Amino acid sequence: MKKTLLIVAIAGLAMASCKKDRTCTCTITPSAGTVTTETTKFYSAKKSEARLFCLGSQETTTDGTTTVTGSNKTCTLK
Repeated sequence: MKKTLLIVAIAGLAMASCKKDRTCTCTITPSAGTVTTETTKFYSAKKSEARLFCLGSQETTTDGTTTVTGSNKTCTLK
């Protein structure tokens, strides 16, 4: 029984830290103009790493002549 639980635990940890292709989608809503969507693909990344970069890209970006901050830009990891 202990061996079975150990194998299941190890398999669970392996699946949790699995590297996969992940997509970050950001929606930019400027105070004036049109809403735009940016998509970034992370190849062979852990979920925690991809989430960190995805949410980090939510902070500040330049969209043409307008600086868009976190309040106008929402990012989600899929």
